[in-house]
Amino acid sequence: MMAWLRGLLSRDDESLGARGERAAEHWLRRQGYRIVERNLHVGRDEVDIAAMAPDGRTLVIVEVKTRMADEILPEEQVGPAKQRRLVRLAAKLSQQERFRGCGVRFDVIAVVWAEGARKPIIRHHEGAFLSSL
Repeated sequence: MMAWLRGLLSRDDESLGARGERAAEHWLRRQGYRIVERNLHVGRDEVDIAAMAPDGRTLVIVEVKTRMADEILPEEQVGPAKQRRLVRLAAKLSQQERFRGCGVRFDVIAVVWAEGARKPIIRHHEGAFLSSL
């Protein structure tokens, strides 16, 4: 079994959300993204993952939603209020020297753990919502 998967399965004390974020981070890395920050707080706003897209020119703000298989679709849980907070956070980040000149994209990653499954189902929604940034 792959080490990252063993790590996901062996942490009984870890919350479902934290396991989902780690699975999403691993998935992004495998797709060529460079993780900049996890659980990033800027003022009162927070994002699960901030990453640079494989193109190296796009800052991707990633909200991760994790659920068990029999629950509502996780990607439907990023409502207008959360979107506004993510846009506000991205506006502050884009002013930082390391992100100047970068485009910004808002993605949602849904992580679904089916009962008894060894691996989650991961759905990556690129450009899940738009902003005028």
